[in-house]
Amino acid sequence: MVWGVCGLLFLAGVGVLGARWLDGGGGEPDRDEANPVLAITEAPRPAPVDPMLDEPAATPSSSPTASATPTEDPSPTPTPTGSPTPTPTATEARSTTVLFEGGPATGPWQQLGTVAEITHPDAPPTARFSYENGWADPEQENQPPELWDRLVIPIAEQVQDLGEPVDRPVFGGADGSEPFNSFGGMQDVYFQDELFTAVWTAVFEDEEGVKKAYFFRAVTFTEEVVAEWEPIVYAEADGLDFNQVSEDAADRVRELAAEEGWTECERC
Repeated sequence: MVWGVCGLLFLAGVGVLGARWLDGGGGEPDRDEANPVLAITEAPRPAPVDPMLDEPAATPSSSPTASATPTEDPSPTPTPTGSPTPTPTATEARSTTVLFEGGPATGPWQQLGTVAEITHPDAPPTARFSYENGWADPEQENQPPELWDRLVIPIAEQVQDLGEPVDRPVFGGADGSEPFNSFGGMQDVYFQDELFTAVWTAVFEDEEGVKKAYFFRAVTFTEEVVAEWEPIVYAEADGLDFNQVSEDAADRVRELAAEEGWTECERC
């Protein structure tokens, strides 16, 4: 009886499997709908891409392509129209004079160099005497080195055109005063008009003899040159000593300032 029951169960199982095979199952395992790996195959296919719309990016040409309908760039790049700051003149851009060309300021005109030239390691201490004591002293004049350079560079060119330097005492000067055959610094201050006068001097020799020239400038407190007078020149042959020449030149420049309307000189 036991063998008979086992045989019936075996025949029943074979019948079920045969029915599933004929039904198209083919022995494939049940698909787990919750399995993400199997779900990927059921995602829709992407739409085909039009090959005419999938062209490679065009290589930029040397000339721009005109746009049929110009549009406003939300962040346009401004076209350069020049430097945003005032462009310095050739004189302002330089830091050397024609006298020393960036080297140490020496000789009778040594105090007519730029700050770099008069403070050069190989320049004598006298080269920067008037700059330190009549221009840059923080307790007195307190003027910037850039302004000195801007004023002295064209003056040095004028001096060179006047004649040759004189390497000896002049106008009754003491022995060894040759380094002071040039000088520079502030002269008078007009506080009400917010300006001052500055002077540079140079002793030179031309075909008429030894002379001394005074170059006066009027400069505002904002470093603008508002007056530039012709040199005042004295001849050594006239017999004046250096003190007389200096006092007369100071009087002359105050007269010129008065002609400009600057009369309240608080520091003269």
